[in-house]
Amino acid sequence: GRMLAAASLITASAGILAAAPAGANPITVNCPSAQTPLEIQNGDTVSWIVGTGCTSAGFANNPSNPNPNYGTLVLNGNTTITPGNGHPVMTGDTLVYTAPASGTSNDFIYFNGNAPSTQAEFPISAPPASGAFVDNANGSITVTYTGEIVLFLFTQGTTCPPSLMGQFRPLYVLDSGPYANPGLTASPATITAGTMAMGTGGPGGSAIAAGTYQACLYYPNLMSNPPVQFGEVTLGTVTPVFTG
Repeated sequence: GRMLAAASLITASAGILAAAPAGANPITVNCPSAQTPLEIQNGDTVSWIVGTGCTSAGFANNPSNPNPNYGTLVLNGNTTITPGNGHPVMTGDTLVYTAPASGTSNDFIYFNGNAPSTQAEFPISAPPASGAFVDNANGSITVTYTGEIVLFLFTQGTTCPPSLMGQFRPLYVLDSGPYANPGLTASPATITAGTMAMGTGGPGGSAIAAGTYQACLYYPNLMSNPPVQFGEVTLGTVTPVFTG
């Protein structure tokens, strides 16, 4: 699970966030290059012109954050590269990726040179993730989000990890991704004591105990980025509010 967060192909060079709306100028890619995560809207395109050092291009799911909802990748306007496969390329070739029209996607476009170290990698998420949480001061928090987010609950006083790289063990994990079990309910999600979450109970999750926690919110596609929000939250039995 995400309690031990690590990445096989997401390296410490990640963390450059680039917007790439439909019709954006092509990216000239040379091998090797630093990894560049991209966030785009559903149906948008990203295009690349092959520069120097690249001999093949491939298309796969982001290994750290898989999702079966693939986009499409086309070489030189006439050759579709299927997920899980690569294709020879040469300087001047053009590749165009189109995000799925709906749903979330976490695809991974890569360019290889003649040696393992001569790579250029582009993790792509669509649509861009966004998220926030609010302590309602009544024993609950509300989490609003689009795309995939992950909210960790640590022991009170814990410092949030600087990124999702490395290893750490939160008490509870609330994840909106397609493989989370149990997953975060639809936005806006209300979390209280007793809400089921991944965590100390192992597969299938466990009920969150009442208490005060350090909450840390991340976007999984940007694994080397810091938390987008953090703070103490108190969870318990929701206190009714009476008016009149």
